[in-house]
Amino acid sequence: VTGVQTCALPIFKTAGRRATIDIGGSIEGWSGSGSGAVYVEEGSLSRLSIGGDLRGGSRSATGIVSVKDVTTLIVNGTVRGGNTGSSLEYSGHIRAGNVSDLTIGGDLIGGSAPGTETRYYCGSVIANNVSNFVLNGSLVAGIVAPGSRDNQAYNGAIVSLNAIDNLTIRGDVRGNSTQDATIVARGQIRPRSTTDLALGNINIAGNVDRAEIKAGSGVPGMKNPDAQIGSITVRGNWTAKIGRAHV
Repeated sequence: VTGVQTCALPIFKTAGRRATIDIGGSIEGWSGSGSGAVYVEEGSLSRLSIGGDLRGGSRSATGIVSVKDVTTLIVNGTVRGGNTGSSLEYSGHIRAGNVSDLTIGGDLIGGSAPGTETRYYCGSVIANNVSNFVLNGSLVAGIVAPGSRDNQAYNGAIVSLNAIDNLTIRGDVRGNSTQDATIVARGQIRPRSTTDLALGNINIAGNVDRAEIKAGSGVPGMKNPDAQIGSITVRGNWTAKIGRAHV
């Protein structure tokens, strides 16, 4: 498939892990629910690739890719959450099961809201398990209204329902005074007796500012007191002026 995919809602059922889906251009959500979306409901994939951006629209579940298990998942451009609409969830969003290699060529940018609009998981990735996650750009949190955290969260977020073995971010991790940039994982499905690495190795080439990096908690329903973080390497500065930058 080439070009920008906007209004269609392709739903795929694959025959097995050798199946591939390649989109030469971008996926862009518009004003209709489910616009600019690709769902793989059954089966697994060898590869799912997007040549351009994954951009959320002004309704929920727009600019979204949802796949179960996939060996290689690539977005060559930027993943960007939507910024307009009164109630917006999962806009500019990747949802995956078990992934061997997940790569975003540009930035992962959270959706913003000027007032009390709902913003959940706009500009985000949620996966069950990821062996190797590479973000070639920056993880950037959206700007939301102060005091609206009950309905504005995880905009500019990387979430694993289980574990991420290796996470490389070649840009910055940037939150702001209204919202943290978030990295969170619950922990291993079958941990060893003394080891439960939710986040194995995190390497950040740039700066970390107002970030929230958590193992074992951070998302409702994700509680695991045994979860651990292996190592975090930050080549730049780690700062927080008003918000938080902590593990």
